[in-house]
Amino acid sequence: FADAAILATLDEFERHDPIVFHQHMPKLAIDQYQYDRQMIEIYDAADHNPGMAWSYIMTSEQVYHLQGSLLPDGQWHPPSGPSVSPRQESSNLRHP
Repeated sequence: FADAAILATLDEFERHDPIVFHQHMPKLAIDQYQYDRQMIEIYDAADHNPGMAWSYIMTSEQVYHLQGSLLPDGQWHPPSGPSVSPRQESSNLRHP
């Protein structure tokens, strides 16, 4: 990014909402279940490596405790039915 401060904004956006987190997982410490931003190698569908990208990672333990869902094709597909706002979509991603 031209302005590295955008990463702080993204980090804040990717954090779990403490109220929602504790409603779903009251016995877990939220600090242990936040995402970790890492620079990773990326690949396209043809297995070409166009470079590196920032990614938000969580451990397998975090996925298990937060009842995460496997995305076999690597793509998030919003629920079908009435239209979903982007904020609702991101809320669903962060709080399964």
